[in-house]
Amino acid sequence: MKYLSIFTLFVALFCAVHGQYRGTVRLVRSGVFSSTYTAGIVQIYYFTSSSSTNRWGNICDDTSFASTEASVICNQLGYDGASFYGRAGSTTSYGTDTAATALNDVNCANSNYLTLQQCNLSTVIKPSCISDNEDLYVSCQTTRIWDSPDFSGQIRLQGGTYSSYGRLEVYCNGEWGTVCADSFGPTGARTACRQLGYSDYSTYNTNVPGSSSQHTWFENLACNSSSNCLGTCESCPTTQISFCGTGSRDVALGCEFDSSYATSNNTPSTCEYAGSRRPDRGTVRLFRNGVFSSSYSAGIVEIYYAGSSYRSYWGNICDDSSFGYSEANVICHQLGYNGVSTYGRAGSTTSYGTDTTSTTVDDVDCASSSYLTLEQCTLSIIIKSSCISNSEDAYVSCYTTRIWNNPYPGQIRLQGGTYSSYGRLEVYCNGQWGTVCDDSFGSADARAACRQLGYSDYSTYTGNLAGSSSQPIWLDNVICSSSSYSCLATCESCPATQYHNCGHSQDVALGCEFDSTYTTSSNSLSTCQYADPSSSGFGVPLSGALILARNGVYSSSFTSGRVVVYGIGSSTSSSLFWGNVCRRTSFSLNAAHVICHQLTFSGASTWSYSGIDSNLFGVDTNRTLLDDVSCSNSGYLMLFQCTVSTSISLFCTDADDISVTCYTTRIWSSPYTGQLRLTSGNYTNEGLIEVYCNGAWGTVCDNTFSATAARIVCRQLGYNSYYRYNTLPIVGDTPQSIWYNSLSCSSSDTCLSSCQSCPSSSSTTCVHAEDVTIVCYSLSTSSSTTVTTSTCQTTSSSDSGGLSGGAIAGIVIGVIVFIGLVMFFSGSAQKKKKERQRAALAAAAAQATVELTNAQVVPAPNLPTHQTAPEPLPTTNQEPPPSYAGAAAVTQEVKEYNDEKSPYPPPGPIPEPSAPSFAPPPPFAPYPPTNTGYPPDPAYPPTGGYYPPNPYPTPYPTVSGYPPATYPAAPPPDTRPDPPPYTEASAPY
Repeated sequence: MKYLSIFTLFVALFCAVHGQYRGTVRLVRSGVFSSTYTAGIVQIYYFTSSSSTNRWGNICDDTSFASTEASVICNQLGYDGASFYGRAGSTTSYGTDTAATALNDVNCANSNYLTLQQCNLSTVIKPSCISDNEDLYVSCQTTRIWDSPDFSGQIRLQGGTYSSYGRLEVYCNGEWGTVCADSFGPTGARTACRQLGYSDYSTYNTNVPGSSSQHTWFENLACNSSSNCLGTCESCPTTQISFCGTGSRDVALGCEFDSSYATSNNTPSTCEYAGSRRPDRGTVRLFRNGVFSSSYSAGIVEIYYAGSSYRSYWGNICDDSSFGYSEANVICHQLGYNGVSTYGRAGSTTSYGTDTTSTTVDDVDCASSSYLTLEQCTLSIIIKSSCISNSEDAYVSCYTTRIWNNPYPGQIRLQGGTYSSYGRLEVYCNGQWGTVCDDSFGSADARAACRQLGYSDYSTYTGNLAGSSSQPIWLDNVICSSSSYSCLATCESCPATQYHNCGHSQDVALGCEFDSTYTTSSNSLSTCQYADPSSSGFGVPLSGALILARNGVYSSSFTSGRVVVYGIGSSTSSSLFWGNVCRRTSFSLNAAHVICHQLTFSGASTWSYSGIDSNLFGVDTNRTLLDDVSCSNSGYLMLFQCTVSTSISLFCTDADDISVTCYTTRIWSSPYTGQLRLTSGNYTNEGLIEVYCNGAWGTVCDNTFSATAARIVCRQLGYNSYYRYNTLPIVGDTPQSIWYNSLSCSSSDTCLSSCQSCPSSSSTTCVHAEDVTIVCYSLSTSSSTTVTTSTCQTTSSSDSGGLSGGAIAGIVIGVIVFIGLVMFFSGSAQKKKKERQRAALAAAAAQATVELTNAQVVPAPNLPTHQTAPEPLPTTNQEPPPSYAGAAAVTQEVKEYNDEKSPYPPPGPIPEPSAPSFAPPPPFAPYPPTNTGYPPDPAYPPTGGYYPPNPYPTPYPTVSGYPPATYPAAPPPDTRPDPPPYTEASAPY
């Protein structure tokens, strides 16, 4: 009896040291066990139906066993799911295990379970399971379940022989640390084991000390008997415990299956802390030299993914033949960046180290580079043998500008989460990002928001990620009437002001994921721009739009800055994002003039590039969209009227990005009769149509306005065609005249003045609620219009009731020429008579000039009126703005005669501006760049800002923009059908 007691104690000590407790699993090959095996025949330490004594036995691979059960076994072993499983008799890789079968009929409801105790199983072995050929084998993923910790408070057991025993470690503050044994008791031990998927503990001691360099995170844990997560007993501290010794007091824990305690239902995500949660399926992140950071804009791509039957885990994407620019661009979009700069194979660079994670996704193929997530692309989880090597892992380097830096009303983003798929839901309204209140917010609303972001479904819409107290709360009581909506703005429009009864503690936190049970979202960057009926596309850039940027801030009030162009193509084009213009090859002052014209300024004083003016305007890391820019005519109105190339030279870098300095005078500062302009839009390609008649700017009534007229308006402004008209909530000022109300246009017209002459008075049959608004664009870089600043001057009809300035100038010149001829043929007369005649003729000419000048005068189209003070020029050291309309030259004799009498400047051809000057504008102390969203990346500093303009004052010359918009209280609805977008194929000329 004495020896039996000693033997029993020895067995107990052996089991306590080695972690051989009820429910422990291990893998064997040819009868040999190793804790390093990731594949082998499965053994479980368990009792049978005929004996309560635990022993090692096999699990039968019967009809109930499938990938779900295999994944749970691998989870229990500490691996990140299973890759294969099967019958031992079907392979010779693992030999024959002669141990008796211990379990059959294993059935797990969830592949995310952590142990087999959470599944149904039987110890009554069927006859069909007795053969060793029926023993189960599994092959697990080589990555550990804790290799990339998912949340603060995650725990693991380390240093034991089996996965059920080891030193208790907890993940806090980005580092694994230990738990001090002081005051650690049964409830703490049971809580930790239940977090790991076991029902109870078998032992806790201090027999597996940690490294002296490890932090000790927890001490004096106080758990109650119902706790299932160690984090409910104590939260992660900000600093380590400093008075628990150096490893000798570390808790070691053994866990087991115990039917006397309730089975744990924990999964890996059960114990996540709010705001630091397990990633959602489809989440992507970037990895460098073994470290993940949400601030990285470049690195090896990892995706949290698996097929529908497998538990998701972190893995790589293979850079195979299908992986290219479109796929890399979509990854950057999903990460919240504006696009990809470079991409490639990890084996081709040493910048990011080697990622030993298994390859998860292969054959990625995206039909559009403007997609928002990889779920919108086709991909495969069947990995080709050529993709197994870590050198084939895909890496990307994204532009550091955020995808939301130039937002549209109703655009949304997720902020404050660890990954881009989860965060506080924010919406852009009235020029500011704000939050969404959780009142009435439900599953249909969450799904609509996630689909707007490119995901198929949501994972959660609760959490604790309150916004700043200074943020507005824009949306409350959002109700989406259908779960098929793909834009949140379809459910709730931006309000004019905040109207809610919420606090920021009620801000919605949203998680989005890939879910094959729901239809994949087809959203792109521009899909939801027009979803909000109240915005109707207001403030949306379209193909060919220009704006100036300084240190990442975009503003229509800037007169100098880095030139940024938006997209090229239709709303479904793959290149609809902001990009730069390269200076290489042919860029000149002519092109700078055209850019300034498109920005509605009278011309350019100088141009430069990032390599020499980055201290003024910063470095814009957007991709280059245009190269080889050559403008044959400095009077063009839109950049796409010039010769440009979208094939970018390899020599074009961020240092070659163009900047311009425009005159502060507007292109319409000295208007001509029939001149057009667009006002009150966010971009120069949109706004209220205004026409210059009778010395004043007025509007156009929509009574006779048509698609043909809309196309002519945009072509007169230099664009190919229009996108929409009568969709912007802008009307003219009450005192403004309404000039055009009877347009009759032909498709061959180039100027709107060909459709109707300026009337003598304002229309009395229209009101400003009927004013026409328009959005213009150019779908391609081959513009079909050659309109310049002076094209429509000669086609303008004279105003009724008076002579135009051009007619007056012609009459004056005719009189002067007549005087010269009379003088020529009177040469034989006496000198006194000649002098008397000349004096008489001069007096007659002067009298004619006075009479004509006193008539109703409209300033000459190419000459500033002498009756009003000229607009002051910029005070900076710039050239005077060029004039683009020249009068006909007169003979030298007439010029000499008229020098002292003409009220106009000397006529003659306008001199070409001087050669390009690369001297930058006066320096200034740049204001702090703004960056929203994720933390900044020290190695890749973001330059992103936001729109509208930065509130910091700058010494640059700025202008007040366009005349302010006036919004009607209740404009009448436009019942006419919206014209289809213009295409080159449908162009009538």
